Amino acid sequence: MGEKLKLGSVIDIKGNPLIMGEVAKMGQEVYEGEDIIGIQGDMIIISGKSLSIIEEDGDVSCTPTKLTGNNDFECVIEQDLDLEAMWDNVVWEEITDIAEEVVYEIDNITATAGVRG
Repeated sequence: MGEKLKLGSVIDIKGNPLIMGEVAKMGQEVYEGEDIIGIQGDMIIISGKSLSIIEEDGDVSCTPTKLTGNNDFECVIEQDLDLEAMWDNVVWEEITDIAEEVVYEIDNITATAGVRG
């Protein structure tokens, strides 16, 4: 398996929210696929790039640069793949010549031993 993609880090925290079952800490790095859970009185703010959440439950909000969870919440953090923006920002190169014509001249062809014609 490859390395998990780092998506951001914890910039604010109250209470004892959990990241992958362990109490979150200020400055802790957050990686793709990690489960984030909070209970009554918990709050966490994660800052990063390309943030998105799946399997969300409770008071969770997420923009591409900030995730906020308050009180009872649970979510899994993932990379936000904005396919429309990716498509719009592609630099297209025009193909001018698909194939190059190559001509070979062959002289003095002889039959191979054992081949009859």
